[in-house]
Amino acid sequence: MRITKEIAANVAKQLVSSKKEEIKSLKSQQSEFITTIYEASLSELIKQAFKKHKGFLYTTTSIRLIGSGLPVGYKSYQLTKVLPQCNSCGQFPMNDEQADVIINFSNKIEDLEKSTHELQNNIEAALFNLRTYNNVEKEFPEAFKLLPASKVNTGLMVNIKDIRCKLDKGNC
Repeated sequence: MRITKEIAANVAKQLVSSKKEEIKSLKSQQSEFITTIYEASLSELIKQAFKKHKGFLYTTTSIRLIGSGLPVGYKSYQLTKVLPQCNSCGQFPMNDEQADVIINFSNKIEDLEKSTHELQNNIEAALFNLRTYNNVEKEFPEAFKLLPASKVNTGLMVNIKDIRCKLDKGNC
């Protein structure tokens, strides 16, 4: 059976799924770090008011961070829970150490996303260029295990009886 672009894309997605889980984990760790810092910056009075009167305060699930080396104003970072918004514009200042940790997370995430995307494209191209299940089985056994089952009948596809019948009515 031939490898189609769709089959190659599906197998490539499955092969890089562990990398995508790693990206998801890093994003989650980054969000947890930002949430912890943001929540710690809120005064106890605000936290108590938020617990009692959530409907009367502006809330947020993401913030824009400002600080040393952080992109200003256009990148929002997700929080892991709903918290009161500290000001009307949703920007939160960070110190240099906190900014460095967030920048390191962002760089790791960006690099891993780029390499994962590149790897997925390379896998798709390799599978498509191998063309057949047999070639994939020989050259790329990790991917062969993930290929869908072949549904092609490899037997003779021509109905010989109909041909004989048309040639000689006595053979019908």
